[in-house]
Amino acid sequence: MEKQLIQIPVSANAANKTPSLLALQKAMLTLIVSKGYGAIRIHHILTLAGIARSTFYEHVQSKDALLASCLTSPLRVLVKHSHSAQRNSELRPLLLHFWENKHLMREMLTGIARRKLTQYLVFLHQEKLRKELTLVSDQRVEATLMMITQAIAEQQMCLLADWLLGRHPCELETLAVALESFSYQNYLAAKQVLGI
Repeated sequence: MEKQLIQIPVSANAANKTPSLLALQKAMLTLIVSKGYGAIRIHHILTLAGIARSTFYEHVQSKDALLASCLTSPLRVLVKHSHSAQRNSELRPLLLHFWENKHLMREMLTGIARRKLTQYLVFLHQEKLRKELTLVSDQRVEATLMMITQAIAEQQMCLLADWLLGRHPCELETLAVALESFSYQNYLAAKQVLGI
């Protein structure tokens, strides 16, 4: 069975955030902390946000897409420099933000929310690799791309979760270097496997 990747409609991108989308996102984040992602239903979001169902669907297609829209910008920071040996200047402030909001991030990095966010991170990595490497799509390329981007996304999510959940406490800088170097090594492996 093929995994469905979460794709965000254009209206949910950071540049197009309307007051109603912001209300939906705020409601989603509040409910994640109070109920946990798995227990949230669309009607809970609508009630808390004070938004009509039709407005919800103008912005996002599903609860999963709303979750992804809440973290599109931070996830793009993880992706941005994972394909480069350069230091990611946005990563350390992002990690500090995650740490300061670890009560919320802990809920997002466990259970079904983590699986959904990992799927979306895979999609973002694939999108970036396709642009950078100008890949010609065939079955071998698609399978390789899925394996490599899945490995990068899983590794990033695992490092973040272990740090925020206290399983492997370390300094923020240590985590940042690990995220940068591991992701870049996987990117180089992808290029080698794809013959680029």
